[in-house]
Amino acid sequence: IVNLANILLFVRYELNNEVHDDILFCQPIPIHTTGEAISKVIDDFIKNNYLDWSCCVGISTDGARAMIGSKKGVVACIQAVLPKAKSTHYCIHRDALDTQNMQADLKQVLDEAVKIINFVKGRPLNARLFSQLCDEMGSDYTQLLFHTEVRWFSRGKVLNRLFEL
Repeated sequence: IVNLANILLFVRYELNNEVHDDILFCQPIPIHTTGEAISKVIDDFIKNNYLDWSCCVGISTDGARAMIGSKKGVVACIQAVLPKAKSTHYCIHRDALDTQNMQADLKQVLDEAVKIINFVKGRPLNARLFSQLCDEMGSDYTQLLFHTEVRWFSRGKVLNRLFEL
């Protein structure tokens, strides 16, 4: 998964009067991460698995502009097939807002953890040494998650992984 662009598609559906959330698929995006390329990966999966596009009533995206471009974005490509499908972007944006309003002490801990993780992940030798240390300690994980400012949601994930190690 390192240095690869992947698309992770979740589905929310109703079954027996209960709402379910599941991962539909996770696949690499070949070469270019344009809206059209991402749409093709999704469309190929839908067609190859005999799923019905008409069952899609909404699209919720997170990430790059390729997702929401008005002419060639993923949402535009899907809405060309399903004009009535509603779309939302940054469905988990509230988590980013939570970190902005965090208590000073907690924010300091989070910021320090992110600095440590970025230091370890920022150099291949550091990452290999850290991985070896985790392996010797019998940890369930041997890799830290890399935090970037672009992915504000990743702060919680990297902190959880650091804590679990």
